[in-house]
Amino acid sequence: MSKTKASSLSAGLIAKKGQAVPAATSVDGSAELPTPAAVSAAQAPVASVEPAPSSRPASVDVIPADAPADGGKKKDSRIPMTVKLEFELYERLKTHVTRLKGQGVRKSSSQDIFVEALEEYLAKHADKVG
Repeated sequence: MSKTKASSLSAGLIAKKGQAVPAATSVDGSAELPTPAAVSAAQAPVASVEPAPSSRPASVDVIPADAPADGGKKKDSRIPMTVKLEFELYERLKTHVTRLKGQGVRKSSSQDIFVEALEEYLAKHADKVG
């Protein structure tokens, strides 16, 4: 097994989008390799430089100084949590959620059930916390 010298990495190896060519045309390497200079501008697709059409009017919108920085979008202020359940309890919860959805109950997700149960628990035990 003979060792071959590694090719040098240079800027000539970088191809622009649409101008890349295969490094070799055959597995045995007997075919001539194309060089970056071999790729002519005529082979490259022509790119349009026109701006994309906008659905917004050309006028400039005035944004009040006291407007929220996020553009008025409401951020989700909820904190994600993980709850580990025994398999049987998980199955009961999923079955219950499926039945609620089948009855057309609007708030019928595991999230809604957990939040409602936690709120009831905290209200029930509010006198015990100092």
